[in-house]
Amino acid sequence: AMLQLNETRLDEAFNRMLALYPPATLLERLLLPLLESLEQRWQGQFGSRIEQVFFHSWLQSKLGARIYNNNRQQSGQRLLLVNLCENPMDPGLWLNAWLASSHQLLIDVFEWPVPLAELGLALDCMQPAALLLYACQSLDSDCLQRHLPRLASSSGVPLLLIGPAASIHATELGDIPGLNLAVTPLDALTQLQRMQRQGESA
Repeated sequence: AMLQLNETRLDEAFNRMLALYPPATLLERLLLPLLESLEQRWQGQFGSRIEQVFFHSWLQSKLGARIYNNNRQQSGQRLLLVNLCENPMDPGLWLNAWLASSHQLLIDVFEWPVPLAELGLALDCMQPAALLLYACQSLDSDCLQRHLPRLASSSGVPLLLIGPAASIHATELGDIPGLNLAVTPLDALTQLQRMQRQGESA
């Protein structure tokens, strides 16, 4: 369906798999291996950009709609997930948001990258339960040495860096008080559930 750019068939296949498997299993056994295979397929092949844009657009639309509906059905304090990638439709961003949402965690997503120095404005207005930063590539030295430590010390909420950057910069960031790291969506979900339990017991 994806190779034929057929949104209807892609929807049907996704819905069929979601009816058979819980989201975490579907993500681990199907979606993440599929994305890895597609990324390899898209390396230098004619027409690959069309396939990539189609699939990423479909994924963002599909998962974004489910997150929206889940948020509407529940009330309470939300998580704020902010994209630090150059690509606003990076699939890792939406897979993390969807997995958290599918486990009854309310979540708002900033899909376009924003300056870290401006996030204090969003925190003041939205009062999230935690701030999640998704980064699919290495971060610059200004972010590592100035902005992330400042956020961790002043945000007043749990801070979680998610994605490949958490692995790339594990040594530099591992000693920052208040900053948690998670490489995969499943790692992030485990961290978020731990934070939720700590919040409930506080």
